[in-house]
Amino acid sequence: MVNKFYKHIFLPLCMFKKEIIDLLSRQVPLKKQEIEPLLEVPPSSELGDYAFPCFSLAGKLKKSPNEIAQDIAKKLKPTKAIQEIKVSGPYINFFINQEMLAKHILMIDEHFGKQKNKEKIQSKYAEFQLLSQQISQLEEHLNVVAEQINELSSIKNNLNELKEVKRDTEILVHLGHNIFTKSKIVDSNEFIIGIGASTLVKKNSKDAIEIISEQVKELNDLSKTMKTKVIEANSTLQGLHDELGMLMEKDSSE
Repeated sequence: MVNKFYKHIFLPLCMFKKEIIDLLSRQVPLKKQEIEPLLEVPPSSELGDYAFPCFSLAGKLKKSPNEIAQDIAKKLKPTKAIQEIKVSGPYINFFINQEMLAKHILMIDEHFGKQKNKEKIQSKYAEFQLLSQQISQLEEHLNVVAEQINELSSIKNNLNELKEVKRDTEILVHLGHNIFTKSKIVDSNEFIIGIGASTLVKKNSKDAIEIISEQVKELNDLSKTMKTKVIEANSTLQGLHDELGMLMEKDSSE
């Protein structure tokens, strides 16, 4: 039954998703394969069918995510498949042509949408596909949060180790992409920390470690909340799966 859901809903949706990726690839400094995992399903249909967050572009473009979203959206034009494009803070929201989606679903299986339980089945299909994509997004976000926790924990360990490093000790500083430069420790008890909105502040070792510990705690709390949501969503998804199966079997027997 699940394979049939994918046939009816996910395959047509892939066409719209691909068009959004094509549109974005012409305007953002990312490859298509880098854009695809960033696309999200908004929590509300009022915010569109897909959303592209601009956080990952802030470092490359040296602008705030909100500014980047505005700049990119100005260059994007609606198409036959993508009816509307709006900006909501750091997100670019895409609204797909629902009439076109329905036609593609009907083309895949002429029987779909013609049953006596047509409205119920279509409504449940829509709920099923939306919830499935939201679960996928939650799981992706969980992986990102886990990576952030690991990175912050590693930084915390490094700060603790630096307490024992003497002044003028030579170290290697990672610049990115396996490129390093030599540097010397001037003060192992003073650090410059970004606190958001391009704001940097000086902190001693103890304060820096406390800030990172608090961030790790917040991320762990977030991870627990998201895991609970995934469990609840999967339970709901199973219920929708069973309900759809019964509706389709009932319709086929009538």
